[in-house]
Amino acid sequence: MTSKGETKCLKVNNATSISSVSKTKRFVYNPKPGKHTKTTSISIGFVLKHLLNICDNTKEVKYIINNRDVIVDKKLVKNYNLPVGLYDVIEIPKLEKYYVVVYASNKAYVLNEISKDESNYKICKITSKKLIKKGEVQLSTNDGRVLLTQNQAYKVGASIKLDLLENTIKEYFPLEKGREVFVFAGKHTGQKGTVEDIKESTMKRPALIKLKSNGIDFETVEKNIIVINWMWYFMSNETKTNPMKDIFVEKVVVNIGVGEGGPELEKAIKIIKLLTNKPAVKTMCKVKLPTWGIRPGIPIGCKTTLRGQEALDFIALTLKAKRNIIKKKSFSKDGNFSYGIHEYLDVPGIKYDPELGIKGFDVCVSLKRKGFRVKQRKNDVSKVGKTHKISKEDAIKFAEEKLKVVIEWLQMIKRKKRFYQKLVKQVKSIKDQKLVDFVVLTEELLVNIT
Repeated sequence: MTSKGETKCLKVNNATSISSVSKTKRFVYNPKPGKHTKTTSISIGFVLKHLLNICDNTKEVKYIINNRDVIVDKKLVKNYNLPVGLYDVIEIPKLEKYYVVVYASNKAYVLNEISKDESNYKICKITSKKLIKKGEVQLSTNDGRVLLTQNQAYKVGASIKLDLLENTIKEYFPLEKGREVFVFAGKHTGQKGTVEDIKESTMKRPALIKLKSNGIDFETVEKNIIVINWMWYFMSNETKTNPMKDIFVEKVVVNIGVGEGGPELEKAIKIIKLLTNKPAVKTMCKVKLPTWGIRPGIPIGCKTTLRGQEALDFIALTLKAKRNIIKKKSFSKDGNFSYGIHEYLDVPGIKYDPELGIKGFDVCVSLKRKGFRVKQRKNDVSKVGKTHKISKEDAIKFAEEKLKVVIEWLQMIKRKKRFYQKLVKQVKSIKDQKLVDFVVLTEELLVNIT
């Protein structure tokens, strides 16, 4: 077969998450091999078209590149597929704009605008060190540079402040306790933290760096971080969120189980019609239980399904009957939750009907994220990724923030706190060393209870 040359475009599905391009696009520019790897770089054409939004098509991108209007790390750009990676400095002299490439919290590249003086310097990480002839030391950096120096104090894993005009080292930042670092790979990508401890490497694992970020401690390997004591503008202040991670209410199922057909089932159907203003369907038994007198195929309950704004309005209405309190055990491991109303009369605005009697009902709320359709479609059915599934903690957080739900265990803690406060006041008047010790311990516990 004949050679067709290089591929200048890349399908969106094959593009890495650092591009953060919309899935509505079909192709993006494919970065050429260079100082950055394909998985850690984006093309300069992508930067002009999608991040800076100064081009609408490839023709305009080529026009800007051919006019030598773009400079990366003090070098003219001649190809729109040139790879651009972490901490690369991009200049557009005609617009007098200067940018540096950094990671956002969603592991995607963004641009931070900097001043003209700051664009003369760049921060690099030392990835390897080699002793060559005449006592010189050869340093390799994360952006593919090779530097020669007489100073043998430089260590692998440290960072340097590089003068892009003279290609010389201006400052040196070793990796040690108390240093500020930036995480550019792994689970905590986009976070900055302080080095708390450094665990030496062994035969079975690499060196581990213990970091503290926003009061939270975590560990990562040395290859995932870079020391950034200089140039705080390299830290992205942009808090982009992944729209695919947004949680929303897929549906609400209102269910009443009566265990038998006949008049009681007809009453339950009328109650659901009264609550939701929608007709209900009968639910059939699927198992045989002679003790209860049921068999497969007979109706034992009824239900209806609400979606969209109707579902949200119904949740808000029924939660008032429970004072917006839901038990923590009502949330499943898959992120859905349910709650029951003992009497339909508890719902605000519903009046008692002697013909219907008094019955309760269950409300089952199903939560969803974009992308869950891959497990429901007819063709090319696949599983939802583990990191994309909705956990129990995610569902609780969504219910508290969006639906204004109060988890019952928080109420229990507050009740216990009030009880201990009353107990402390009573015990303080008694002169007993054991009780005094108990009071001190109780007061310490109260401080930790929120």
